[in-house]
Amino acid sequence: MSQAGVPANLTTYNLAFNACRNSEAVQQADRILASIAAAGVAPNRRTFARVLRACRYSRDWRRAIDVFRDMEANHPVFVDAGMWNCLLEVLSAYPAAESTLDAAAQMAESGFAPTTTTYMVLLQAHATLGDGAAIESVLSSMH
Repeated sequence: MSQAGVPANLTTYNLAFNACRNSEAVQQADRILASIAAAGVAPNRRTFARVLRACRYSRDWRRAIDVFRDMEANHPVFVDAGMWNCLLEVLSAYPAAESTLDAAAQMAESGFAPTTTTYMVLLQAHATLGDGAAIESVLSSMH
């Protein structure tokens, strides 16, 4: 873009994340993040949500945890229940039920109330582990 004399902005970069939808999505997203940093453009909440989505497409739940931790450390203003749910959805999509439950516990410890999405992810994780008692506990806490 800069070669054409058009300055890149965050909207442009965030739109570029739409191409990150295959097994190499994380690598593409990391290159976009590097371009954002090189251009001196500050990421926003949408940037991190899209990188987490790329982690889901790439089936890289460990990278999703790293991205979330980086966001927590360097951009804590973006950490909210919605972003926690983005992470939980990545974790729950793969055989990472225990990591999903750990992240949900950290979400609660951080003071974020569970949402419908949180409950659905918790139910899925407990079902994956075959923990009927935990499922009943989640269901009763939803009332």
